[in-house]
Amino acid sequence: MNPNDISYVYSGYAPLSVRLIKFLARPGWRSITEVLNMLPGPTFNEVQQIPVALRKRRSSVTSSHSNIADQKVTLVFFLGGVTFAEIAALRFLAQQDDGGTDYVIATTKIISGQSLLDKLVCHIEPEKLNPFM
Repeated sequence: MNPNDISYVYSGYAPLSVRLIKFLARPGWRSITEVLNMLPGPTFNEVQQIPVALRKRRSSVTSSHSNIADQKVTLVFFLGGVTFAEIAALRFLAQQDDGGTDYVIATTKIISGQSLLDKLVCHIEPEKLNPFM
C-alpha cells in the first residue's frame, strides 16, 4: 500500500467524498467534469483572496508550497454527517507536501461507530406484566 495515497488512511479504501476533494485540490480538476455532472445537485467554484494579515506560512521548509501566495483554503461541507476517518483523510491530504491546501470542515453531524449503531438498533421498552407497579 502506497503511504502517499489517500487509501492509506482507510487500509485500501477511499470514499468518493475524499477522492473528489483530492481532485479538486489539483490544478486540472476541471478535467473530471463528466464525473461531476453525474452527481446530483449544482456545483460551483468560488475563489476568494485571503487578506495578508490572515495568511500563515506552511511549517514545511522543503515544501514547494511554502510561499504565502500559494496558500489555498478549501471549505468542505458535509450534509448529513462526516466520519472521523474522513476527517483524518482530509488532515492527511493537508499534510502532504504536494497538497498545498488547508481544509476547513463543516458538517451537520460527526458520525461515530456508536452513533451509527444507535440509529440501526430498535430500542424496545419492556412490558410491565404487573399492573400494580
